[in-house]
Amino acid sequence: NALDGSQNPALLCESVVNTDEVAGKIALVNRGTCFFEEKTHNAEAAGAIAVIICNYDDNAIGMLGTAEEDPTIPAISLSSSDCARLRMALANGETVTASIGIPEDSGPLTVSSGFDNGIIAHEYGHGISNRLTGGPTADGCLFNDEQMGEGWSDLFTIMLTHRPDDSAETPRGIGTYADRQAADGRGIRRRPYTSDLDVNDHDLDDIIGTTAPHPLGEVWATAVWDLYWRMIDLYGYDPDLINGTGGNNKTIQLMMDGMKFQSCNPGFEDARDALFTADAINYDGIHECLIWEVFARRGIGYSMDQGSRFDRNDNVKAFDVLPTCLQELKIAKTASSDLVEAGATVEYTLVVTNHKEEAVTGVIVEDELPDGLSYNAGSVTGATVEDLGDRLRFDLGTLAAGDDLTITYTVTTDVNRPSVTQFFDGLENGDQNWDFEAPSGFEIWGQTTNNVFAGDRAWFVRNTGETNDQRLIMREPITVTGNNPTLRFYHDYDTQPAADGGYVQISRDGGTVWEDVPEAFIRNGYRGELLAPTLFQPGIQVFWGNSNTYVGSYIDLTAYQGETIVVRFRWASDDETPGIGWYVDNFEIMDKVAYEGEACVMSNEGDMACDRVAQGGVIIESNISVNTEEVVRDPEVLQVYPNPAGDRLNIALTSGINGQLSVELVSVNGQVVRQWTEAQLPGQLLPLDVSDVPAGFYVVKVNTERGIFSEKVTISR
Repeated sequence: NALDGSQNPALLCESVVNTDEVAGKIALVNRGTCFFEEKTHNAEAAGAIAVIICNYDDNAIGMLGTAEEDPTIPAISLSSSDCARLRMALANGETVTASIGIPEDSGPLTVSSGFDNGIIAHEYGHGISNRLTGGPTADGCLFNDEQMGEGWSDLFTIMLTHRPDDSAETPRGIGTYADRQAADGRGIRRRPYTSDLDVNDHDLDDIIGTTAPHPLGEVWATAVWDLYWRMIDLYGYDPDLINGTGGNNKTIQLMMDGMKFQSCNPGFEDARDALFTADAINYDGIHECLIWEVFARRGIGYSMDQGSRFDRNDNVKAFDVLPTCLQELKIAKTASSDLVEAGATVEYTLVVTNHKEEAVTGVIVEDELPDGLSYNAGSVTGATVEDLGDRLRFDLGTLAAGDDLTITYTVTTDVNRPSVTQFFDGLENGDQNWDFEAPSGFEIWGQTTNNVFAGDRAWFVRNTGETNDQRLIMREPITVTGNNPTLRFYHDYDTQPAADGGYVQISRDGGTVWEDVPEAFIRNGYRGELLAPTLFQPGIQVFWGNSNTYVGSYIDLTAYQGETIVVRFRWASDDETPGIGWYVDNFEIMDKVAYEGEACVMSNEGDMACDRVAQGGVIIESNISVNTEEVVRDPEVLQVYPNPAGDRLNIALTSGINGQLSVELVSVNGQVVRQWTEAQLPGQLLPLDVSDVPAGFYVVKVNTERGIFSEKVTISR
């Protein structure tokens, strides 16, 4: 494996760093980002004698030359699955040798498919699946966009040609004989069938963005093939395909009966659930949890969402199993809201469930109260509570098998601890903070008033049926400070699934090297991978599909603490089906305040489980830093309404404050946009005219005889 010093070292677009391992050997590198000649040139400079360039798809490709470099060593392309085998051998310390030349048994590249028994079995399989699906009177129930007919046919082929010495990891291809490949070759599918995730990593997302029926079948057949081998692990293999009782026989029976029980035009969820029905009828449901485990491994788990069975692009994968299959004592913690103002009340819900087969005794729950949260005495329901200061303790006693118990209580957040805005751009001031790059395409980023999160404007890039690579880049770098630095932006997207999408990149050096940050998302992260041909690079995580509305995404910037960074939004599309595009609004870097206390349950039997509120806990809404220790937020002293406000804003103060006031309306970037000096209170209510103030987020600062008080307000039109 030849590696460079970049964020994606296997691409070898920069100089080799492991020259000692490369010199005198064949260098293994990945396709993507830079030209083939550049990769080969870098390998040759490190002493490599040849280069294998691994494709991101499971086929080899021709490699046209366009770069300035002119290496002299040979280079070939290999499929991703072939490269996976090479890398596995290298990881095991094996020595791999290779040669480039014409095989001794050279002859026709392909032979007639009529001589390939696997292809014949596959085609016969269509007759079976079409006649069984939808009931005995139907024979046209596999024509919807999510039907899996090709998968069942592939399964007939690989099950009927199983050899006794095969294993779950043995690759099995379709059409290998017709393509003059070995039986363990890839054949005519994207991946060979195997339970080895290094060779076949298909999951539910791999049907999205496809158009032919075969990719649907590949993913379905991969999951059922995994089940086939798990059943063989339980019951062994029986070569008698008619009267046998092995795990292979039982899986074939489940598959055949599952087709009978599924509805006409089934989707993945329908077909999976039909297997449960078949298992319940044939085997009293004893394999239910095994089936859940197998399908969850491929993203077809308990929480997956099939969407419409007439649309393969709206599935949402999940890797969890039926909860009762995990026979444990469990706890789940949720909050009434995951984003609140400082000083707000939050209700927590704790659900304790005993999924063990026996009762548990001495059950205790302890839930942390992080600094800044105040427990509201008397608010608990469902259990008795002991307030220990930094945590609450609940004594539940005995919990019978299968029972659950729900506890709720409320807390109040610290009114003086909002998240602090360090940089904010509501995108109302044109492009003063942003630059553009358009390496390809003409649909550049622009401002729109048609769909905004707040204020009057948002950034927008259109999703046309054309190739685009468009970048929106911060003009001035910003230094990351604070205890919990976080980037937040609101966005709304509707794109061609998998093929078109947007993502965020960060640069530490002013824009020379850009880093992808998929693992840094705290909330509302990427939908999935972008198809490799869109940017000729695999594995890029992006926002694609339909968010349905504006969502707030949060990126943890702790890794950049103390550094100066630049952020950019990058949009990529291919030259096929268009969508609507990507809207971005309210870009903010803040020092985030969040409450992420952990709740744990314990028992006398030694059980212990813990949980937190998902997606970063309860986040406290940001408030501008007004750079004075005198400023205090106190809703019992200062109230601002209506909020959001239109043309008029009312300031209400407690009756204990008298005299003249000084009022400022401050934008979130620190500018004073309006002032009312020596204002008199007509009673305890001061009406202010804000009809000429642009829509957006502001802070009202009121200077009184008792100090300076502040409150955040939104002005909308």
